[in-house]
Amino acid sequence: MSVEELGKADEFIIEAVNLKQVRRVRIGHDGKGGSSGWYLGKVVVREDGQPESESQEFPCYRWLDKNEDDGQIIRELVPAGRSSILENIGYHISIQTGDVPGASSDSKVLFKLYGEKADTKKEFLLVSDNDLDDYFERGRIDIFTLETMDIGKIQRILIGHDNVGLRAGWHIASVQIIIPIHGKLYNFPCNRWLDKNEADGKVEIEVYPSEIISIEKLINYEVCVVTGDVRNAGTNANVFMQIYGKLGKTEVLILKNRSNNYERRAKETFKIEAADVGKIYKIRIGHDGKGFGDGWFLESVTVKKMATKLEKKKKKKKKKTTDEEGEEEPKEPDVMEVYIFTASRWLATDEEDKEIVVELVPDEGSELEVISYEVCVITGGMWGAGTDANVYLSIYGERGDTGERHLKRSNQLNKFEKNQVDVFSVPAIDLGELKKVRIRHDNSGSNPAWFLERIEVFDTKEEVTYYFPCQRWLAVEEDDGQIARELVPVDEAFVLKDPSSGGSLATLGLEQKAKSTTFTVTVRTGDKKHAGTDANVFIVLYGTKDDTGTIYLKASKTNKNKYERDQTDIFTVECVDLGDLKKIKIGHDNTGRSSSWFLEWVEVDAPCLGLCLKFPCGRWLDKKKDDGAIERVLFPADLQTRTYVPFVPYEVTVYTSDIFGAGTDADVFMVLYGADGVCTQQKSLCQNKRERRMFFERCSVNQFIIELEDVGDILEKIRIGHDGSGIYSGWHLNRVEIRRLLRNGKGSEKTTFPCDKWLAKSSDDGEIMRELVPSKVFTEKLLKDGTLKQIEEDIDDPLEIYKYNITVYTGDVYGAGTDANVFLTIYGDLGDTGERKLRKSETHTNKFERGQEDMFAIQAVDLGTIYKIKIRHDNSLPRPDWYLEKVEIVNESMEEEYLFLCERWLSRKREDNMIERILFEKNYHSDQKSAAGLSLSRDSNANIKGKKTDSLDVSPPEGPLIPYHIIITTGSEFDSSTDSRVFVIISGPKKLQTGRLWLDLPEGKDEFADASVEKFSVMGVDVEEVKKVEILYEVTVVTGDVSHAGTDAGIYITLFGSDGCSEEMQLEKNGTRFEIGQRDTFIMEIPDIAPLRKMRIRTDGEGSRPDWFLEQIIMKNLTTQEVSVFTYNDWLSTQWGDNLTLEWEMPAVVNEEQMMEYTTYTIQVKTSDVG
Repeated sequence: MSVEELGKADEFIIEAVNLKQVRRVRIGHDGKGGSSGWYLGKVVVREDGQPESESQEFPCYRWLDKNEDDGQIIRELVPAGRSSILENIGYHISIQTGDVPGASSDSKVLFKLYGEKADTKKEFLLVSDNDLDDYFERGRIDIFTLETMDIGKIQRILIGHDNVGLRAGWHIASVQIIIPIHGKLYNFPCNRWLDKNEADGKVEIEVYPSEIISIEKLINYEVCVVTGDVRNAGTNANVFMQIYGKLGKTEVLILKNRSNNYERRAKETFKIEAADVGKIYKIRIGHDGKGFGDGWFLESVTVKKMATKLEKKKKKKKKKTTDEEGEEEPKEPDVMEVYIFTASRWLATDEEDKEIVVELVPDEGSELEVISYEVCVITGGMWGAGTDANVYLSIYGERGDTGERHLKRSNQLNKFEKNQVDVFSVPAIDLGELKKVRIRHDNSGSNPAWFLERIEVFDTKEEVTYYFPCQRWLAVEEDDGQIARELVPVDEAFVLKDPSSGGSLATLGLEQKAKSTTFTVTVRTGDKKHAGTDANVFIVLYGTKDDTGTIYLKASKTNKNKYERDQTDIFTVECVDLGDLKKIKIGHDNTGRSSSWFLEWVEVDAPCLGLCLKFPCGRWLDKKKDDGAIERVLFPADLQTRTYVPFVPYEVTVYTSDIFGAGTDADVFMVLYGADGVCTQQKSLCQNKRERRMFFERCSVNQFIIELEDVGDILEKIRIGHDGSGIYSGWHLNRVEIRRLLRNGKGSEKTTFPCDKWLAKSSDDGEIMRELVPSKVFTEKLLKDGTLKQIEEDIDDPLEIYKYNITVYTGDVYGAGTDANVFLTIYGDLGDTGERKLRKSETHTNKFERGQEDMFAIQAVDLGTIYKIKIRHDNSLPRPDWYLEKVEIVNESMEEEYLFLCERWLSRKREDNMIERILFEKNYHSDQKSAAGLSLSRDSNANIKGKKTDSLDVSPPEGPLIPYHIIITTGSEFDSSTDSRVFVIISGPKKLQTGRLWLDLPEGKDEFADASVEKFSVMGVDVEEVKKVEILYEVTVVTGDVSHAGTDAGIYITLFGSDGCSEEMQLEKNGTRFEIGQRDTFIMEIPDIAPLRKMRIRTDGEGSRPDWFLEQIIMKNLTTQEVSVFTYNDWLSTQWGDNLTLEWEMPAVVNEEQMMEYTTYTIQVKTSDVG
C-alpha cells in the first residue's frame, strides 16, 4: 500500500547540502502503476533540528495525473503567499519526427534545456499536450509543456531517448520551442537519426537554435472557478471566459482541462497564457449550452495576475558643481493582483433571466454597473428579406464590448421577418459611448438569407439612441457573400431625413464603407493528395485594437466547390477599427465526408490601407496528421508584405435607359479620372456572373460601393464600358452618378455623368466603351446644428470630347501585314483613352496590309498633350506577325499632330518576340523615366496594387554608427546653384557603404548657392577607410533620328575624370529606351571623380537589333549642377557608319569647352625572329 493516501501527511528525511532558505520545490512521480494519479495538497520543508516555526510551506492543491488537470506529473512549487502558476514559465516544446521510412520510435524521449540563467533537469517527456495515440510516429508532431522557473534565453537543448523497445531507433526532423511569456520562438533543426545502428550511432545530441523569432508576448493568469452548492449546479457544457482591462482584452478563453470540470461545489484552477490587459475592470463568463444538463450555477471567479511596477525615484546627491539626475529603479518587481468576481447565479436557459452569459465586475474598487441595452432589429422590405437562421449580436463601446449574444427572445413570435421590427434586451456592463455593432447569422434553417435594414440601440442609462444602418444582405448567395457585418453609427439626421429632400437612406452604404475596412482574403489549398476539405472553414483576424471574431468563409468568389486541391479561393471580410493586422487564426469544424485539409497559405489584402499581407502555413489541419490540430495561428511574412497607394470608397449609381433591349448581361467596368490625368485602375462593377444577370436591366437603378485609388477632389471624367460578352451584350446607358465623402467626413458630393447612348457593337458607332464628362454636382453637408445643407451646381467648364484621327503605317517589308486584332492606348498629360480596338479602317476593308496606311477615328475626352502610345495585337489568326512602321495621331479641333516611330516587328517569332510596343512621341523631350513613372498613376490599365512605391529612402545598412564631417563647396560658375535635396554615399573597402546620407540645409537656407561653402555633420555606418563618395548624375541619352537607329544591344559606359575613373556601368534598356529619335533620361550613382574628362561607350552587338545610332549623351551633376556633353553622331555598328566599331571614346564638353583633344597613337608590334 502506498504511503501517499488521501488526506494523509507523510514525513520524510532527506540528506542534502545546506540549502539555507529553500526557494522552490520540484516534486513528481514516474507515472507508473495502475493508480499513479496523485492529488497533492502541499509540501512543508523544515531543516532537521529546527523548530516548527521555521518550516516553509509550498502549496500545490493540484493533480499530478496524466488524466486530470493539465496532465502534468511533475510540478515546481513556490512558497506560500506566492503563485507557482503565475511564476513558472511554460516552455511549449514541439517535436517533429522525420517523414522517412522507419522514422517512428517506441523509446522514451528525454529532454533538457540549457538557459543563460539555469538549466533544467534531464527528464523524460511522458505526457503530450496534443495527446496523440502513439508518440513519435513518422511525420507527426508531438507537443509537450515544461513548467519550470525562468531559465533565461535558451542557449541549446539536449534531446535523445533510452533506446528501449522494438523500434528503438528514431529519426528526428526538428524541435520548436515557444515561450509566450518571453515572446520568443526557437527553431532547432535536426534532420538526423538517433539510432545505434544508423549514422554515428548516437541516441543523444545537443542542438543549437538556428533562429530566434519574436512573437506576441503574453502573461500568466491564474483563474479559479467555483461552482455553487445547489441542486444540479454542475454543467457539461463548454465554459469560456474573456477578461477586459485598461490595456485591452484577451481572446475568448476556453476553460477546460482533462478533469471532469464544473461539478457541484467544485473548485477548478486553470493556468491561462494571454495578453496583458492591465488593471482588470470586468470579465465575461458563460457556456455554449451544449451537452446534457447544461444549466450551471456559478458561485464565483477569482483571477490572479502578476504586475511589475517601476517607480521613478530621484537620487539626489550633495551639490558639488552640477546637479545629477536620478535614475529609474525597480520597486516591488513581483506584485500579485487578485480580482474576485462574485456571481451566485444561474447560467441556464430555464432559470432566472434565462441568460447563459454574464458580465461581472470586481467585488472591490469598481464603479461600473450593469445596464440594459434595448436593441431594435429592422428587417428590410425586399422579397425574401426574412431569415430562419440564428442571429448573433455584439455591441462595442468605449469600455469594451458585450461579446457575442444570441438574439433569442424577441417581442415578435416569429423573428426577423420581412418589414418587421424585433426588439431584444441585452444586459451588459456600461459600455460608454457606442462605437459599432457586429451582427451575423449561422446560415442555418431553410431560408437563411437575410436583408438587414438597420439596427437601433437604446442606452437606457443615458437615454440615447444609436442608429446603425446596414441595407445589405447577409447571405452566401447575395451581395458579397458575407453573413457577418460590422456597422457604425451615423447621425440621426441621415437616418430620419425627409424623403422629399431628394436623398434616401440607401446612400448611407458609403458612410459605412468609409468607416470600415474591407479585407480580401485569399486561401490557397496545397497541391497534395487529399489536400481539399469539405469542412466548414473559419477565420479570425487579429489587429492591435480588436479582432473580427469567428467568421465562416462560405462564399468563394472564384469557385463554387471551395477548398479543393491546388485551388485558390477568394473571400470578402469587412470589419471596423481593427488596427494593424498582427496575426490570423484559421481552422475548420472537422465536419463533412473529407475534413482533412492541407493549407498552403493565406493572403489578406486591405485596399483602404494599401497593404497586402501573406501568412504562410504549409501544414495539415487534420486530427490524424501533423500535430492533430484543426486550427492554426499564422503570422505575416515580412518579406512578402506588399504596400501600395491606399484606396478610398466611391458610391456608383448606374441608370439603365427605359427603351427596348436596353439591358445587358456583359461585364461592365469603369475607370475614374481626376485632375492632371490621375486615374484609377479598371474596375468591374459586378463580382460574378450571377450579379451580371441581376443588374443593368431595362429601366433599372443599380448601386455599387467600390474601393479605388484616390483621384483627388475633382472628377474630370469617367470611362465606362463592357466586354461584349453574353447573349444580350448591347446596353443603353442613361447616366452614372458617383458619390464621394467630403474630406472632413461631414457630408458627401455626388457628380452626375450623362450618357444617353448605346454601348453596342451593332448600334450607333459600334462602340462598347464611352468617356463621360460631368454635368452637375450635388453636395450634402452636415452643419453644426445637426441639419443637412444641400447644394446643387452645374459644371461650368467640363473637358471637351475630341475626335482623334489615327493613321497606322504598316511597313513595306516581306510579310509585314497582320490578320490579328490590333489595340491602341493613347496617353496624354490629362489622361489616357483606355485600350481601344482598331475595328474599322476608313481607308481599307482589309486592314494592316504590307505598305498600307489605315485610318481610324477615336472619340475621347481631351487628353491634353499626347506623349505616348501603347499598341499591340492579340496574336490571333493564321498571319499574326506585323511590321509596324509608324503611327500618326491628329486632333483636328486643336490642329495638333503627333508622330510615333516604330520600325519594329510585333511578333512572337521575330526580333525580341514581343507583340506589344510602347512608343514615345518623336519630339517628346521630357524625362522619360519620370514620365513613365508618372504615367503609372495615369494608366487605367496599370495594376497599382502589384507595385511597390518607389522612394529614394532605402533601409540603411546595419553596423556601428560614427559621425562624418562633410564640407560641400559649390562652384562659382554661372548657374552652379541648386535647390535640390542633396545626399552623399560614402564607400569603403570590401564594398562597405553608408547608404544615402542626406545633407539638409539649416533653417533660413533653401539652396546651395554659387560659390557657397556648407558644412554638415551626419551619422553613418563606419566604412573604415573612405575610398570614394558617390553622387547622383542625371544621364540623358539621345538616339539619332535616322532609319533603324534604335537598338536592343547591351550598352556600357565608363567615365574618366580628374580624380580617377568609374567602373564600367550598364545602361539598362527597360523595354522602351534607345529607340529612334528618342531622349532617355535616368538617374545614376557615380563616384565623385569630377570634373569629367571623357567617356568610353560600347555595345555588346547582341540582340535582334545590334546596331545603334548614338547622337549624344548629356550628364548633369545634381550636386554641382555642372553639365557635361559627350557628342558622337555616328553608328556603333560593325556594318554601318564610318567607324565600323562597337566602342568609342568621347571627350567631355563643359561650358562649350572641350576637356580633352583627340589624338592618334601609332602602335608598332614587332614579331620576334625565332624558328
